[in-house]
Amino acid sequence: MSEKRNAIYIRWMIRRDMPEIMDIEDDSFEFPWRLGDEKEGRPPKGSFLAILSERNAIGMVAEIDGRIAGYMVYVLGESRIELLNFAVRRDVRRRGIGRAMIDKLRATLSRRCGKWLVVFTDENNLPAQLFFRAVGMRATGIEIGSWPKEGRNAIRFVCRSREPAAVKEALS
Repeated sequence: MSEKRNAIYIRWMIRRDMPEIMDIEDDSFEFPWRLGDEKEGRPPKGSFLAILSERNAIGMVAEIDGRIAGYMVYVLGESRIELLNFAVRRDVRRRGIGRAMIDKLRATLSRRCGKWLVVFTDENNLPAQLFFRAVGMRATGIEIGSWPKEGRNAIRFVCRSREPAAVKEALS
């Protein structure tokens, strides 16, 4: 049986994915994460390698036709999953890849941990805010001065593992 063309395949992130992930990261964010260099000893705090070396941190990628189309890094907590980093390659945005990754996390919520999915985004990142709202998340607060650039705030978005359909419709 042949694999469907343009099918989205979500899998665990592996080290050889990093060059493509870093390209997407650099293209997607004003303040991109760095990879971190193991030759220096411990990777720098906040780098991909430092975050992924944490006990509860997980990285996943979405592939289309054998190419990485997006990625996410999240932390499993007792009562929630916190999405730390999330991006889709610019040339394949608006094709359901981001939604498929969020759906994967929501399925993890119901099976493995807590009831909440939490993500923070820059107050100036309107496309991210609209995306998180479109996938059923609600803006619930502002973290003052918590974004990498001084004077910028982060907006906290949350969703429950199983929200009733009526609540999802009301948020649309």
